[in-house]
Order: sequence, then structure tokens, then C-alpha cells
Amino acid sequence: MDQYNVLGCIISAQPEPHLVQRWRKEPHHGHVYIADLLNDGASKPDWPKWTGTVTVDRTFLLNSAYDEIREGRWWLPKDASTIDNGEFYAQVKAPSRVRDLTSGDLKYRWTETGALDFYRYAHAFDHLYGAFRRRIGVVEYI
Repeated sequence: MDQYNVLGCIISAQPEPHLVQRWRKEPHHGHVYIADLLNDGASKPDWPKWTGTVTVDRTFLLNSAYDEIREGRWWLPKDASTIDNGEFYAQVKAPSRVRDLTSGDLKYRWTETGALDFYRYAHAFDHLYGAFRRRIGVVEYI
């Protein structure tokens, strides 16, 4: 975070919540929030003050981040398609959403696109933190 002047980040507590909590409590250059991902199909981001956490439905988050890509609001370098031999593009450009009608409500859920979806979640967490900063009126360009 110091090396790249990171203002803040979001990290998933899984699969090692105790290690994530310990790392979050260390001194950092910026703010660190832990994501609590729900699977209710509807919850928008909730940032309880002073907790260092954000709670959000996984599908809501991934849909919102994907909309940023689809609407051309996420800029990538020209050679982005070559990152990690194309794995980056494979994860962020091709969503797999499935309708879930079992509850009677129309809900969507995301299915994983591969063994690891770390690029997709990295983008989603970056998108979430950026949306949070804009919502509280802080927009900085470095």
C-alpha cells in the first residue's frame, strides 16, 4: 500500500479470517476494509461506521462492477488482454449469471468462471471502494 500510494482497499475475510483481521490491524498507508459477502440476492453495500467492514450481496457487487465495464466507465491499458496470458480478460469480461426462481423472487447469482476468480473480485472490490469514496464526496486523482 505504501509503495503504490493506495488510499484504501477491501479484502475478503475468506478463507483465513484470523489472518485478515491481524493484517487489517497493522499500520497501513491507507484504509483497509474487510468485505462480508452475503448471498441474499439484494443487499446493497452497508458501511457500518468504525467497524472496518463492508457488507454487500455478492451478486449485487459483481453486477455493479460488471456494469462499470459494460458501460465503458472502466479504463484499461491497451495490452490488458495479454495480462496473465489472457486470464484477466477471461475473468472480467465474460460474466455467468444464473436466475434463481426457487424462492419465488427473481434473483441472479454468479457462477465461478474458473478455478480462481481473483481478477474479477479484485475489480469488484476496487469498484466498491471507488463507489464508497464518491458517495462520501471524496474524489482524488493522483
